[in-house]
Amino acid sequence: MNKTIIIASAVALALGVSACSEQKSFEELIASANEHSAKRDFGSAIIELKNAVRLSPKSAQARIALGKAYLEQGNYIFAEKELEKALQLGIDQTSVTPLLAQVKAKLAKPEAVYALVETSADLNDDDYIVVLTYAGIAALAQNETDKAQDYIGQAIAISETAAYSQVGKAYLASSEQAYAQSLVDIENLLQDNPNLSEALLLKAHLLFSLEDYEHAAGSFANYLTQHPMDYSVRYFEINSLIKAELFGQAEVIVDKLLAKFK
Repeated sequence: MNKTIIIASAVALALGVSACSEQKSFEELIASANEHSAKRDFGSAIIELKNAVRLSPKSAQARIALGKAYLEQGNYIFAEKELEKALQLGIDQTSVTPLLAQVKAKLAKPEAVYALVETSADLNDDDYIVVLTYAGIAALAQNETDKAQDYIGQAIAISETAAYSQVGKAYLASSEQAYAQSLVDIENLLQDNPNLSEALLLKAHLLFSLEDYEHAAGSFANYLTQHPMDYSVRYFEINSLIKAELFGQAEVIVDKLLAKFK
C-alpha cells in the first residue's frame, strides 16, 4: 500500500512539473533571449538560444544571436563556431563580418581578420570601420606596424570621429609609447561611449604602461564585468594587482582561476 502511494505521488509530481515547465516555442525562446540580452544577462540568453537551436538547428537567426551572446560573454571560441555556422546556413555576410572580425582578433587569428577586410566591400561605413580597426589591432599584436597604420588610416579616412576610428588611433599612439596622450584620447572617447569595451580594455593597458597599477586593475575588472569569460584578461588584472602589491586581492582571483583551470 505504501509503495502504491509513493509511486502515485511520484507520477503526480512528474505530471505537475511537466505541466509547469511546458516547452516554449522557438519564437518565445528568441523573444526571451532578446529580453535577457537587453539586460546584459547573456548567461540566461544563451540557455534560451541553445534551446531554440535544438528546436530549429538550421535557423541562421538563432545561430547569429547565440554567436553574439557568446561574444558579449567573452567566450570567443564558441562565438566563432556559431557565427560561422550562421554563415553556412545562409545568413547575410554583412551582418556577420564585423562580429567575426572582433572574434578572430580576440582569438589571435590575424590572417583571418585581414581576409575579412578583403571581403567587406559591401559593408556600410560604420561596420567597415569596425573591421578595419580590428585588422589594425590584430596587426599591432603581430608587431606589423606598417600594416596596422594602413588599416587604421583607412578607418580614419572614412570617419575620423567614428568611435572605432578613435580607438584605432589610440592603439597606434600606444604602440609608439605615447601612453599619456593615448589615455587622454580614450578618456574623452569613454565620456560619450562609456560601454565601448575595446576602449575600456585599452584604457587598462595604458594605465598599466603608465605604472598606475591599482587603477589598471580596476579598469581590467571593469572590462571583465562586460566580458566575464575573457579569461586571458584575468591574467592582466592579476598582474596589475601584484604590481600594486595588492596580493590578497590577486590571490582571490588566482584561486578562482585555479578552480576552473587546474
